[in-house]
Amino acid sequence: MQVREIMAKEVITVRRSTTLKGLLEIFGKFHIFPLVPVVEKDNHLSGIVSFKNLIDAFSYYHPDVLKLVPFLNEEDIDIFKIDITEDIGSLIVVEDIMEKEFISIPEDASIEEAYKLM
Repeated sequence: MQVREIMAKEVITVRRSTTLKGLLEIFGKFHIFPLVPVVEKDNHLSGIVSFKNLIDAFSYYHPDVLKLVPFLNEEDIDIFKIDITEDIGSLIVVEDIMEKEFISIPEDASIEEAYKLM
């Protein structure tokens, strides 16, 4: 069996130029995903941005950011709906916070190969 037979084919992606505000909107709608792939115009994978990257980006500006995570705190404040200044929302882009080193596997690789990488 090959990876292509079990992989998700409809994946939410972003570009390097996606703003922090745009990224928050995407995570807010789909935060069941632990990460979002960053792709180039030709859909070449160039990085990943994870929920941890978002936490790290906010921790400088809001040291208690973990208290805003919906499933970690019982308050009604949601990190994905936090008011951020227009400057930060549009000046920070995915490229600033994404991880450029990641593990990927070709779709024609076997499931066994994928399992060994994990």
